[in-house]
Amino acid sequence: MKKKIKVAYLLDKTNKWIEKYLKKSTLIKKNKKYSSISNAIHFYKNKKIILIDYLKNQNNDLEKAAIALHPIIKKVLDFIKIQNGCHFSRITGSGSACIGIFSNIRTAIYTQKLIKTKFPKYWCVVSKTI
Repeated sequence: MKKKIKVAYLLDKTNKWIEKYLKKSTLIKKNKKYSSISNAIHFYKNKKIILIDYLKNQNNDLEKAAIALHPIIKKVLDFIKIQNGCHFSRITGSGSACIGIFSNIRTAIYTQKLIKTKFPKYWCVVSKTI
C-alpha cells in the first residue's frame, strides 16, 4: 500500500504573518549560525520515506531566531509535531508558515481540526505534496 504524504500549513488568518510578527532584517540579524550546503541527494516518487528521513535530519537556520522573536512559533510547531501521523514539523523560510508532514490525509485533516480549535485566530489548510 502506497503512503501519501500530506502537509498541513498554519498561517495567520489575515495572511500578514511576516509583516505583523517577523521583520526579516531583525530575524536575520538574530541568526548566528548558517548550515553548509550538503551534497545533493536524488529522490524518487516511490521513495518518499527516504526523503522524509532526510528532511527529518535537516533544519531551518532561521527557526531558532524566529522562535526567539516570537515564542508562539515553538508552541505551534510542538503542537503539530505531537499529533499522530506527523513525521516532523518546521517553519517555512523565515517563519511565515508552520508545516507538518503527515503520513496520510486522514491524520492531516484531523490535525487541521485540532489546530483550528487550539489556535482559532490562525488559518490552516491541508495540502498534498507534489
